[in-house]
Amino acid sequence: DDGESVPGIRKKGFSKEHRTSPIVQMGLFTDEQGVPISIEMFPGNTLDCKTVRKSLSKIEGLTPKRFVFIGDRGMYSEENRFQLLEDGNGYIISKSIAKTTKSEKAWILSEDDYIYEGEDFKHKSRIVTRKVTGKDGKTYESQEKIVVYWSSKYERQQYAENQKALDAVEMAENSPQNSPFVPEQKKGTEKFLRNEYTNAETGEVIKRRNLRAIVDQNAVAAFKKSAGYYQIVTSEVDMTDLEIIDKYHGLSRIEEQFRIMKSTLDTRPIFVRKPEHIYAHLLICMISLVIIRLIQNRIVQHQGKPPAKNWSSGLSSDRIRKALNMWHVILLKDGRYMMLGSSKPDLQLIFDAYGIKQTRDIYTKLQLLELKTSINVV
Repeated sequence: DDGESVPGIRKKGFSKEHRTSPIVQMGLFTDEQGVPISIEMFPGNTLDCKTVRKSLSKIEGLTPKRFVFIGDRGMYSEENRFQLLEDGNGYIISKSIAKTTKSEKAWILSEDDYIYEGEDFKHKSRIVTRKVTGKDGKTYESQEKIVVYWSSKYERQQYAENQKALDAVEMAENSPQNSPFVPEQKKGTEKFLRNEYTNAETGEVIKRRNLRAIVDQNAVAAFKKSAGYYQIVTSEVDMTDLEIIDKYHGLSRIEEQFRIMKSTLDTRPIFVRKPEHIYAHLLICMISLVIIRLIQNRIVQHQGKPPAKNWSSGLSSDRIRKALNMWHVILLKDGRYMMLGSSKPDLQLIFDAYGIKQTRDIYTKLQLLELKTSINVV
């Protein structure tokens, strides 16, 4: 019926901004130059790894015969890996070091075979054979390349993200009388604490309100030992380590896509509830992002820069939006048209990139049509 809300899309789920209100999960595929090619929505409580196969089924015909899927560790699962290989495609996906096997972790942390690129970066790799059970119950084997690297920049980032938690557990260890907290009271500390609680005075197990957490020194030591290390797995065994790392780092540019959609393009908050209306809202935002990316790529092409690594070069998405919003065409009483705001530097750069030669401020309808047909959109 008209106005009926269909439940199941807006759900409470993981939010990087720690939002507690129901959310809608959004999946976005882009090409190598950052131009979106497909968007999909999921209930807010859907795990990232569960979104991959459904999304892949929607982009058939929009990609080359074979493509390489690049995703973060939330996308990694044996099912997704097998599905990509079964369809004749490849993958470059990060994998959690904390959740890897003891033997793999020992190899990662061993200094053996690392290649140093200066003092702040090192990497190594090896090729292994993976086994997976297909839908038909048969066991299949495939080769997988594991690339690990350490960077001082990533180490500093990890420490910065966990510094408050590390300070809190240090206080719990060194000054317990000043730190009567439980994990839920200090976000981020739970991974460094054991699931045991003692009375601050007697050492006996007591009620929750009197609990004092015990620091898990093994967890703290493991964090410090692995800080700065990152692991990537890929089907592209012939690629060099640095090529694989560089292609994976393209994800940071894709994260920028989501930031633009959430801020510049006002993807959220969503004020509609029916699934088809939510999808229409996301689709409009995606089309807007396509236009922005095409303009950005044209600008870097105009500037003579390689587009794949300079998605935001030339003009940021926000500057493009502001430049286009300031550009107005007014219909005059005599039937001619006046352009306003076209002299702004950012808009002029867009004009130059597309070969638009504005020779006047006032145009007839015929002159506007001639200007339109002269634009180089290829």
